[in-house]
Amino acid sequence: MGIRNFIKYLLAGVVLLSSGIAFGQTINISKVVTGDWNNPASWSQNRIPQDGDSVIIRVGHSINFNATTTIYALNDSGTLVWTNPSQLNISSGGITVTGALSKSSTASIGFTSDNTDNYFINNGSVVIDNIYLFNSDAKLTFNGTSNITLNNNLLFNACSNSEIILESGSISAGGLGASFSNADSNTVRIESSGSLTISGNINFNNFNFTILNYGSITQNGNFQNVASNKVDCHNFENASWNYKGSTYSSNLKLYCNYSNSTFTYSRTGDQYIYTPQDTYWDLELSSGGTKTLRGDIEVKNDIVISDATILDVNSTNYSITLSGNWNHSGTGTFNCQQGTVILDSTTNQSVSTNETFYNLTVNKNSGTVDLDDSIRITGNLTLSDGIIDARTNSGKVILDNDQSNSLYQSSGWIDGELKRKFTSGTGAGEDYFFPVGTGTSLNWAIFN
Repeated sequence: MGIRNFIKYLLAGVVLLSSGIAFGQTINISKVVTGDWNNPASWSQNRIPQDGDSVIIRVGHSINFNATTTIYALNDSGTLVWTNPSQLNISSGGITVTGALSKSSTASIGFTSDNTDNYFINNGSVVIDNIYLFNSDAKLTFNGTSNITLNNNLLFNACSNSEIILESGSISAGGLGASFSNADSNTVRIESSGSLTISGNINFNNFNFTILNYGSITQNGNFQNVASNKVDCHNFENASWNYKGSTYSSNLKLYCNYSNSTFTYSRTGDQYIYTPQDTYWDLELSSGGTKTLRGDIEVKNDIVISDATILDVNSTNYSITLSGNWNHSGTGTFNCQQGTVILDSTTNQSVSTNETFYNLTVNKNSGTVDLDDSIRITGNLTLSDGIIDARTNSGKVILDNDQSNSLYQSSGWIDGELKRKFTSGTGAGEDYFFPVGTGTSLNWAIFN
């Protein structure tokens, strides 16, 4: 061995030792440009890697992975290619990729040792089929700048009290999504710089599980097999969760009342809207179809309805309490049925488009409801407190209910134009109240 190669060998050893690998472990370095994993001639120690080894694949080198095996850690600056259906198991260490993990056959990676702190750092290219977590009381942390593509599944299997943390980078799980088999009391945590995309379903198989999202989740499938009081999903401050599932699980416990968090329903088709245990912060409905409530909801900030999307309060006539703006664009409609929308905030709120409500309640200690256009109310208008500004944008409040008691006012009023419906023979001899005025004073009128 020349002195230059000897120095490279030593340097590689120093890097790995400084990364937390204990003295006495064997370091296998690929010594061929292209070779098979299970061929001793491919490795600097002239033997196949085994449990306890930290394996290095150098830049420009390619190893064909063709037999299931267990090692301590992998540092891949070259290329590792799955050429036969097989699984690379990591015991107590982890994986670092600046090169590529790729496949021409079924490719899986498993983490197998209990009570460990595993890692997966990807600054290269990773396209495989499955990642399995088999270890209990363990943690697997993902970091890096690149995406990990899983064609099939992210699976918790026969483990408990373990956690997957996506600190940075992204993971895309394919058609089988994420699932849990004999796996209880586990957690997935997405940090603010992490992004998780699940193309399939999340199948909890009736086990306890927690999802903590501080970053970004895109979920194309459904929540499946959710047992009562066993699954908690949190969409934390500044996080986004884009849900495209088509079914509804009444057992799922969703928490979204965190500042600047956004939960989006964006399936190209019909969806049910989950009722959080607390409230939504921002709620967005897009991509068409009918999005139907399954309970009364509260939205701390804005509701956004776009594209050809229909928001339906359900035949049960659920209510919406809104503390932010009502933003409705596109060709979709609000199917208000006989539900109630409550505008309840201490700051200004806006209502866009020529919207139709059934029951509308304004209950604001301060601030105004600013109309971008006219609004129509087919049920009852309740002015508990606060001012509706219909004047600034030349809108109107149209109360399209001919009953005299369809308007109740205790404190608030309308700054601008109010139109009320009268029908011959209806409300004869009754007072029709018009609580209108300016931005600073009420100048009401009564017609009999």
